[in-house]
Amino acid sequence: MGRTNDAALANWPRAWALASDDAALEGASSAAIFKRGRAHADSGCVQVVAEDPPPEPALRARVTGTELYTTDVWIEGGGPVGECDCPNAQDGWFCKHQVAAALVYGIAIHLPDERQDHAVELPLRVFEAAIQRSSSPYREALALVGEIGQRMDAVRRQDGLTQLRAQYKLKRNFVRDLPRQ
Repeated sequence: MGRTNDAALANWPRAWALASDDAALEGASSAAIFKRGRAHADSGCVQVVAEDPPPEPALRARVTGTELYTTDVWIEGGGPVGECDCPNAQDGWFCKHQVAAALVYGIAIHLPDERQDHAVELPLRVFEAAIQRSSSPYREALALVGEIGQRMDAVRRQDGLTQLRAQYKLKRNFVRDLPRQ
């Protein structure tokens, strides 16, 4: 990897947010594929497994649907591009898995201050899907709680943890392993 300069770091969050907004992703795919990608992102089936930092930011994700697909997404020429091992992407299309990965990453990470509420919204939906399908030891759900908590100020984080303890009190191991603050 090359050295990261301060200008690249400063522009990385904004560049990714612009390249992964709804219009850019719909333009890279199509209205129908964008809609299916949005559904995948909202369902919690996207797991970001690797991130390359600036100056050439990219991400790798696993997207679970009828099958498990691995997808890479990066910014090129100001827009989203990528690769996926699904049949549609093999034909050169920007597929629903790439849309889903870019949406999850673009919403959950590196958003401008005016969109910080959205930085919590999608990871919470991912968490809800994870907690519903998981059983003890709840590693995935607890990791998501930690990630979501990092995007909140201290007061909101404490309120969120209190709410989780009340909502999931029957999942004793999960509640026991939640962060204290």
